[in-house]
Amino acid sequence: MKELLSILKERATGGSASDIDENIYNLAKRISRTASEHLKRVMSIMPEYDLHDGSHSDKVAENIYRLIGDRTSSMPSLDIFLLHSSAYLHDCGMAPAEFELKALTALHSVRTDNLNEATAYIRANKSTIYGRFEGEVSTWLFSPNDEESLVRNLADDMLAYQEYRDGFPSEPQKMSDEEICKFNSTTLQDYIRISHHKRIQTYICNAEKFFIDALDGNWARRLVHDLSRICRAHGESPDYLERMDTCLRYF
Repeated sequence: MKELLSILKERATGGSASDIDENIYNLAKRISRTASEHLKRVMSIMPEYDLHDGSHSDKVAENIYRLIGDRTSSMPSLDIFLLHSSAYLHDCGMAPAEFELKALTALHSVRTDNLNEATAYIRANKSTIYGRFEGEVSTWLFSPNDEESLVRNLADDMLAYQEYRDGFPSEPQKMSDEEICKFNSTTLQDYIRISHHKRIQTYICNAEKFFIDALDGNWARRLVHDLSRICRAHGESPDYLERMDTCLRYF
C-alpha cells in the first residue's frame, strides 16, 4: 500500500520538484528514524503498557493514509509532512530522557512545593541529575537550547508530578517498603502516560532549530508550532481540536 512518506518521495524526486519538496522529504525520513529509535525506550520505562514503538507509529501512519486515501493527490506536501511526522512523534513523550526520569524520581524521597524549591533542588543536584549540559544533554534532539531552559523544564515537570502524587489518598509513610516501591512505580508510569501529550509539545518546540536548519528557513517556526499542537491534540478533549487553526500558511 502507498505510504505518506512515499508520496513525499515522489514529489521530491519528480521533474518539477523544488528544494522545499526535497527538504521536506529528507526531514520526514529523519523524523521517522529518530522517533522510531527513541520509542524503543518506551517498553523499558512503561513495561505494563501496550506496544508504543516504531511499529505502532507505522500503523498510525498507515491508518491515516487509509482514511484520506486519494485525497493526498490534492494535498500540499507540508500537510502530508505534518500527518506523517505526527504519526511518529506523538508518543515520544512516553519515553522521557534519563535525566528527566532522575528529576521525577527524586520526588520519591524529597518534596518540592513551588518553582523556587524545584529549581533550587535541580541546581543543587545537577551532578546526579544531568551532569554537564554541554555534550550529550545539549545535543539530544528534544533538549532545550540552553541550560536555564532545561532547568525550568525539569522544575515544571517535577511540580506537575508532585501535584499528581498529592492526588492519591495513600500516605507512603504508612506503607511497607514493598508497597512504597509499587506506589512509586505506578504513579510514575501513570504520570508519564497522562502527561506525554504535553511533553511531546515541549519536545517539538525545543527542537525548533533542528526543523529550521533542515528546512532552510525561519518560516519553519510556524510549522513547528503547528506540529507540536497536532501531536498534543491526541491527548486532549474535542474542545482543544475545535480551537485549532485549520488554515495553515507558511509563506
